[in-house]
Amino acid sequence: MTSMLNDLLDLSRISRHTLTLQNETLSLDSVIDRSVRVAQTLIRSRGHTLSVIKPEHELYLEADPIRLEQIFVSLLNNSAKYANPNGSIELVAQQENSMVVIRVRDGGIGIPKKMLGRIFEPFFQVERGNLATEGLGIGLPLTRQLVEMHHGSIEAVSRGKGQGSEFIVRLPLSARTQTPTTTKIGTRGGVAKNTKDARTVLVVDDNEVAAEALGRLLELRGYEVSLAHNGFQAIHKAQRSHPEIIILDIGLPDIDGYEVVRLLQKERGLSSTLIALTGYGQPQDKERALKSGFNFYLTKPVGLKEIEETFRKIPRRPRINPTSKRGVALA
Repeated sequence: MTSMLNDLLDLSRISRHTLTLQNETLSLDSVIDRSVRVAQTLIRSRGHTLSVIKPEHELYLEADPIRLEQIFVSLLNNSAKYANPNGSIELVAQQENSMVVIRVRDGGIGIPKKMLGRIFEPFFQVERGNLATEGLGIGLPLTRQLVEMHHGSIEAVSRGKGQGSEFIVRLPLSARTQTPTTTKIGTRGGVAKNTKDARTVLVVDDNEVAAEALGRLLELRGYEVSLAHNGFQAIHKAQRSHPEIIILDIGLPDIDGYEVVRLLQKERGLSSTLIALTGYGQPQDKERALKSGFNFYLTKPVGLKEIEETFRKIPRRPRINPTSKRGVALA
C-alpha cells in the first residue's frame, strides 16, 4: 500500500512539474546490483530464476540514483508478477553507441498486440487470466515518465498472449564512459577473431534466452562459444568438441548438473574446467558442487566481469582433437 501511494504521489508531482531529479555521475553496474537486491524478494517468492548480463566494461550515466533504481526495480517486479510460476526473468544491459540499452525479459503471460499501445497508460492492466490482479496499473506509466525525464525512451515488445514480454529502456551515457575499441562483427554476430587462439566455451542453461545472451557477449569478447539447453545435449557437445571451459547450470530439465559432471568425468582425456552458474546460493550448495567435481562456483545473478575474472584463473591448455576421443555410453 505504501509503495502504491508513493507511486501515485510521484505521478502527481510529475504532472504538476514539481518532481525534480538529483542527478549525479553513476556506475550502471552498481545501480543494477542494488536494483536486483531489492527485487529479489518478490522474484524468489514466486519461484522465479533471475539472470543478469552486464557489460564487461564500466558504463556511467548522469542520473538520479534513487529514480534510476526505481525504474529497474519496477520493471523487474512487473516481470515477477506476470511471469508464469517458477519462470525465468532476464536483465541484459549493453552499450549501443552513446546509449545504454537495458532489456528486461520474461517468459510469462505476454501482452496481446492490440494492448501494446496502451501498456503505459495510467490505471491500465493486462488481463492476467487465472492470476490474481495486483496493483493499480501505475507502475509502468510512472516508469515511462521517469525514463523520459532522464532523456531516455522505453518500449514494450511481445509476440502475443502466452509468449512473454520484453521491456527495452534506452538511456544516454555519460561522457565519462570510455568507448570500447571498435571490433569487426562477423556473420554470427561475434568478433572477428583468430579461432586457433580463442578459448572454447560451452554454455549450458535451459533458459535459452539467457544462454544465447551470455554466449553472444562471450563471442563479442573473442571466445569460441557453443550452447546446450539440457544435460544430455551438454554431454554430447562436450564429447564432440572438448571445450576448454564449460559453464553449467545445475537445475536442468532432464538430468541435473551434478549428473552431467559425473558422466563427463567418466570420459578419459576430458580436461574441461567446470564452472557452476546457478541460482542455488546456499553454502551447502556450493560445497556439494565443488565436491561433485565443479572447479568454480558462481551464483546468479552474475555479470560478465565476474565470469571473465574466473576465466583468468584457469590456465590455458592446448587444443584437443575431438576425433581422437571416445564417447561416454549413456545407458
